[in-house]
Amino acid sequence: MSTRFGLVAASAVLALSATWTSARAAENALPTCPITGEAIDFNVKTMTEDGPAFFCCKKCIGAFEKDPAKFASAMAAQREALAKRDRVQVACPVTGEPVNAEVSVDYNGRKVSFCCKHCVAKFQADPEKFNAKLAASYTYQTKCPISGEGISPTTSAVLPSGDHIYTCCKKCASKIADAAEKVATSLAAQGYNFKVDDIKKAKLAEHEEEHEGADEDDDG
Repeated sequence: MSTRFGLVAASAVLALSATWTSARAAENALPTCPITGEAIDFNVKTMTEDGPAFFCCKKCIGAFEKDPAKFASAMAAQREALAKRDRVQVACPVTGEPVNAEVSVDYNGRKVSFCCKHCVAKFQADPEKFNAKLAASYTYQTKCPISGEGISPTTSAVLPSGDHIYTCCKKCASKIADAAEKVATSLAAQGYNFKVDDIKKAKLAEHEEEHEGADEDDDG
């Protein structure tokens, strides 16, 4: 009797574990392309009035831009899925420059950062004007591809294309090029697909100096 009870209990635990694992997998699954229903690549995107729209390939961007209304419901589903994902603000919604964590305001119950104080005034004068750029100011690459830790929004390596690979610290950013294959694998798991050869050409981006210069210009 006790053996049977133990087997039943073990089966229940396994079933619960499988359910939890399945739920986690669904939660972490990438949002889908509004054209094909395939997983998106965060590097493949186009801007809309509501912010960036993401696709599985460049061909789908053309199909979407020919008739956006046709894919309105699929885009709404994508935005709903994106809203549930972790993200980090890395760009100023006014200029698109790297953010300065010390310059921010509360907007609709969340913290919004800027590159300088001058941009805060522009944003507060007409926040809705910047809704699309605010939506585009986040990265969904939240983990450092070297350490696995959370990223710093002001520390990254930049590729020849201008794309940034964010890291937790400058030490990790300096290792991006030499660890290109590892980095490519980590980024692909987060929905960002880069060629290994391009990652090998990555260079450290000096965000902090840009911020200091922006603040000095503001104060002057």
